[in-house]
Amino acid sequence: MYIRRTHTRNTATGERYYRYRLVRSQRVGGKVRQVTLLNLGRHFAIPQADWPTLCVRLEEIQSGQGVMLGGCASLPIEREAQRLAAQLLARAQAPSAEPAPGAQPSAEVHSVEIDSLTLARPRTVGVEALGLWALAQVDFVALLERLGLTAPQRAAVVGVIVGRMAAPGSELATQRWLCERSAFGRAARCGLLDRSKEESHGERELA
Repeated sequence: MYIRRTHTRNTATGERYYRYRLVRSQRVGGKVRQVTLLNLGRHFAIPQADWPTLCVRLEEIQSGQGVMLGGCASLPIEREAQRLAAQLLARAQAPSAEPAPGAQPSAEVHSVEIDSLTLARPRTVGVEALGLWALAQVDFVALLERLGLTAPQRAAVVGVIVGRMAAPGSELATQRWLCERSAFGRAARCGLLDRSKEESHGERELA
């Protein structure tokens, strides 16, 4: 698996530009051919020097392998690898043919083997929920708000604290846990911090 850059010209305007594709080599009929896995468009932002690292990380994700020591340390590369892996998975699971217009959906029931399911970017939520609950008991988020911290700053502070609870080995271990394994970022974006604060106030009123 590798990234290929192709020089293209717009026939209408004469503009020349590059397009990028994620491809792999495949032997077809005794000849090696390039098979396009994804079209990456014109504005592929990853520097060319990082393409091999990105492809290695993408193959690791597809095989279910975590980040190895000394592996991909760049957050943009990790995010791009996760994004491309999700696109490849969605493309592989897409139906091969569109249903005919006006066709009625089938009412068939199928059994599914749990072990056959493929997870795309699975994330943990347990320790995050416990950490947020503990911080809510002391009204910690409201304290940060009174100190003048913005919502992104409050989320960052709480994320570091919860991360140190879950992966206390080192700052690097905490960062990797937050970026690669935890669903804390989604919880923060969904307003879970504010809800925890509101629940804390509600519990105090009931008490």
